[in-house]
Amino acid sequence: RKTLALLHNGNATVVEWLSSPVVYRADVSFVDKINAAADLVHRPDRVFHHYLQMARKNYREYLQGERVRLKKYLYVLRPLMAAL
Repeated sequence: RKTLALLHNGNATVVEWLSSPVVYRADVSFVDKINAAADLVHRPDRVFHHYLQMARKNYREYLQGERVRLKKYLYVLRPLMAAL
């Protein structure tokens, strides 16, 4: 239920899960149906803005200090790459 509600609201993480090449276990019939549902409700523009906002927030929080750990740059780069 939660996943379907998140998908209905355009949650980017659910779309990532569905498009991931890593699958541990799957009910093929269910996956086909949920992918069809995702195609109906997926809004790429909302996902793009989600990742852009995430990158901005992480930039403000992690890259404004005098010393920045390398890992913190990844917190900004990952959502930017996902937006592309």
